[in-house]
Parts: sequence; C-alpha cells; structure tokens
Amino acid sequence: MLSETLLGQKFPFASTGLLEANNLVSKEQQHQCYPLFYVKGPAFWQARAQ
Repeated sequence: MLSETLLGQKFPFASTGLLEANNLVSKEQQHQCYPLFYVKGPAFWQARAQ
C-alpha cells in the first residue's frame, strides 16, 4: 500500500477523510475523490477488525 506521504504527492485529496469524501462525491459531484474509497475504505475495515 502507498504511504500517506507518497499518496499525498500523487493524489491531492489524500488527507480527505471518508465521510468528507462521501459528501464531496454525493453532494458536490466531485468524482475525483472516488479513489479514496478504494484506498482508505479497506484500511478502515482492517483497523476496525483488529
């Protein structure tokens, strides 16, 4: 998985949280945030399972 620093360099929305990303995608149609669900979603569920 990409480190947060590398991800931030490649993807400007890296510091955006999942709830904020959901609002940006669903309410403001900012679909450029959509990849966060693939990167941060699994990390959230993995941390939750531990």
